[in-house]
Amino acid sequence: MDGLTLRKLKYVFDEKILYTVINSATVSEDTFILHLFDNKNSNRFDFKAGLNLKGIFRTGRFDKLGKASALEILNGASITNIEQRSYDRILIFYAAKRRPSGKKVIYRIVYELAGKNSNIFVISDSDHIIFKLNNNNIDPEREIETGDVYRFFKLNKRYDLDSAYKLAPKDLNFNNFIGFYPKTAEYAERVFNHFKEVPFVIEYLKEELADKRFYTDDKGKIYPFKINNNLKEITFEEFGSVSERKDENDYNLVRNRLIKYYKKRVKKDKKLVEKLKEDLADAKKFHQ
Repeated sequence: MDGLTLRKLKYVFDEKILYTVINSATVSEDTFILHLFDNKNSNRFDFKAGLNLKGIFRTGRFDKLGKASALEILNGASITNIEQRSYDRILIFYAAKRRPSGKKVIYRIVYELAGKNSNIFVISDSDHIIFKLNNNNIDPEREIETGDVYRFFKLNKRYDLDSAYKLAPKDLNFNNFIGFYPKTAEYAERVFNHFKEVPFVIEYLKEELADKRFYTDDKGKIYPFKINNNLKEITFEEFGSVSERKDENDYNLVRNRLIKYYKKRVKKDKKLVEKLKEDLADAKKFHQ
């Protein structure tokens, strides 16, 4: 998931999740679900990386997954704030509740949405890791064991849309902005080439991120901007229909990925065979 799309989703979650109460949190091998209540409805919140957005919210009755005792501290907590680190792939829910003593404590639920290295953490009011969904760690220089002090993974870019107002036009490179990737950077560059003024372009892009409109291509990929005229505008409520679509394009996408994967395997295996032949030849020379 890219950070700009996450920013748009953050605005959606502000409306749908803020001030709801966590009835419970349940888990499976790769799923962390918050069971929420907002005085009217019960919702199941299931958010993952990869932008497979089918079923983020489910209403009505549902079967609860396995319970983890470490997550019971979230029961009855209210989500009081939702933040994103810069425009990066980290989303943080602040969950506040009072202990029996009356002391107010605030826990953090941290979604690290970094593709195959994604993870979800629950952090105590003393900044220690109470729970982690899996062992994925995008930053090998940090420790993420239960009981360790939680640290965000390192940023690999310097600027974002909030810190670049004073950049000179010659120094403006959206590929170096947090949250951007080549296609969104190219779109931002076109906007800049049209308006020419750095502060105005930054405000223009930030307004687009706040409008809660999303765009999709014929393969179901979601974009934060309308980077070309072939994209279709959709709302958050339409995400399910996009991700559930099973057409020829979906089949071809999976087929092409499988072909690519096995080509790599064959190439790798051939190299391994050649290496084994060389090692055998060296071994024969050694024993002669």
